Amino acid sequence: ITVAITGELEYFAIGVVPIFTIIMASSSLIFSKIFRTYTISQNEIEDHYQFLQKSTKVYRMDQITSLTLTQSFFQKLFGLGTINFGIFGGSGIAVQTGQQMQGFQRIHSIKNYNKFFNELSTKLNLVSTHKVHTDKPSLIPVTVSRFIWGILSLISFVTFMITISITSSDIETGIQFIFLIVSPILFLIFGLFYIAEIFNYKKTKSEHYVIFDKIVQSSYNYVLGQKIERISLSKITNTQVNKNLIYYAFFKVGSIKMF
Repeated sequence: ITVAITGELEYFAIGVVPIFTIIMASSSLIFSKIFRTYTISQNEIEDHYQFLQKSTKVYRMDQITSLTLTQSFFQKLFGLGTINFGIFGGSGIAVQTGQQMQGFQRIHSIKNYNKFFNELSTKLNLVSTHKVHTDKPSLIPVTVSRFIWGILSLISFVTFMITISITSSDIETGIQFIFLIVSPILFLIFGLFYIAEIFNYKKTKSEHYVIFDKIVQSSYNYVLGQKIERISLSKITNTQVNKNLIYYAFFKVGSIKMF
């Protein structure tokens, strides 16, 4: 009886639980789309949600410091976009290394994302035409992690080739079994890493930074998604410059954070 009950529970877990999870996730998304509306007024953004209960969130325009439009690969397929905006005084404020960082709020996937983004940009004075400086990131940003992954990938490739050599013989040993199991897994992991690096290269190649007289804008647009971020220069409180002074393959890496 115990074996039979255990078997039934296994079938339930394998079949019903994933289906239930998908239904819950999809229904939550559908409810959010049907019962949620956003309104832009002169001084505020209002987020209305009404289904069994009513909820309204109000964000003040003068507290918004940055605006970001993002599209994932699947959002591109369905013509949707998500808008994030940084806001001072929100519950999302985090304290890190003594710095008060801005919290971020999100306007979930919407159809008219371009219109919404442009309207917000105009109201927040995040529209500017006079360019002060343009720049692009390094197409081959060499960091410590990439350097280590490159060395490990070389070791993985050598291990994989040794595995092929050992398994082609008739010698049955414990070492052969270890090589047979571990080597393909390592090779797969590092192979996926380099596939991700190819897409990251495509993203970086399409990325550029522009400093206008009023805003800083960074953007990219490639096959897996797009992003446009605008930060108000009048609301930046401080900047933090990080530089990696160690050379890796004759590349020097640096970054700038704006609060």
